[in-house]
Amino acid sequence: MTSTAKILLINPRRGWRPPLGLLYVAGYLRRAGRRVKVVEFLDEAFFPEADAPRWREIEAFDPDVIGLGVISWNRAVALAFIERLRRTWPDKKIVCGGKDPTFQPEVYLRRAGADFVVLHEGEETMLELVEALETGRDVRRIAGLAYREGGEVKATPGRPPVSLEKIPYPALDLVDYDGYCDIRLGGIPGHFLRTGFLMANRGCPYRCRFCTDPVRAVYRERPVDDIVGE
Repeated sequence: MTSTAKILLINPRRGWRPPLGLLYVAGYLRRAGRRVKVVEFLDEAFFPEADAPRWREIEAFDPDVIGLGVISWNRAVALAFIERLRRTWPDKKIVCGGKDPTFQPEVYLRRAGADFVVLHEGEETMLELVEALETGRDVRRIAGLAYREGGEVKATPGRPPVSLEKIPYPALDLVDYDGYCDIRLGGIPGHFLRTGFLMANRGCPYRCRFCTDPVRAVYRERPVDDIVGE
């Protein structure tokens, strides 16, 4: 792998709002000097022809590391993507992150063939993983990572929640952000409000029994000046 890796981040299925988690990771990697590209797919099952150019984009970019942001609603699409990526580029490093891989990393590592799962928040872990792949350092020293070793799935100790003051704004310029904003919310009858998206906090103060991600219990708010600045 080159000393400065090219990183592709994939949103497997484009929804009605931008993938802020993925874009925070993109901004963090880019600040560290990595070349980052984000590709958003529509839906392979229903729009295979529309998504064909996106596969050509990936081939032209020729990334060293491919990351996918996954939640439960795009799990099936993401698993199919991983299998296709592995068949097409067997030597590329494939990384998954998000709530669903954090909850069940073995599905992504064993079943689909991903190389790594970033557990919980992804900014610091993803950058350390990229640096380790660039230099040949032992990935088992990276906190918050699941990986395959032989036929087993193993995980390193967890990482403390990231300090929100230390991360850059999400890389909104890497997606069609204006297209998201054109999804207009209803207001006064006959009038619509142009939509914007901003994450003002992370985590959740509640303890719902069905929640799959305990790091969400660590509730943190961004400084007001930081929110206003964004």
